[in-house]
Amino acid sequence: MELSRREREVLQLASHGMRNQRIASLVGVHLSTVKKFLWKAARKLGAANTQHACCEALRKGLIQ
Repeated sequence: MELSRREREVLQLASHGMRNQRIASLVGVHLSTVKKFLWKAARKLGAANTQHACCEALRKGLIQ
């Protein structure tokens, strides 16, 4: 499965250590939406959690 633009954006911010509430503020969505993006991205990448999803996305070149 391919990550959406928003899933990649949220993962990119999370990979830099940004907290979910700050990501929500920057992206302009509700906190629950950020959590949903992260959960969906992790599922698509076969990751157990956000940190693992960030690692997988970095390894696959989906984020920098």
